[in-house]
Amino acid sequence: NVGPDKNYEKLSRSEKKVVRLISQEKSSKEIGDILFISPKTVDNHRSNIIKKLEIQPKKNSLFIWATRNKAYL
Repeated sequence: NVGPDKNYEKLSRSEKKVVRLISQEKSSKEIGDILFISPKTVDNHRSNIIKKLEIQPKKNSLFIWATRNKAYL
């Protein structure tokens, strides 16, 4: 798999920031603090990202995707 997931380009700038922070093992609360948004907003971004990237919505699936694609984020 060379280059990021083709669906990565569907993400908004905010969603890309969230994915980058997820790849750095940040929690929703930490991401919220960094981006000055609520943890609930971070969770909304997470669910939108999962849909756009067509990832199975399992526990840690987004984290796994983010760490696998970290070099491209």
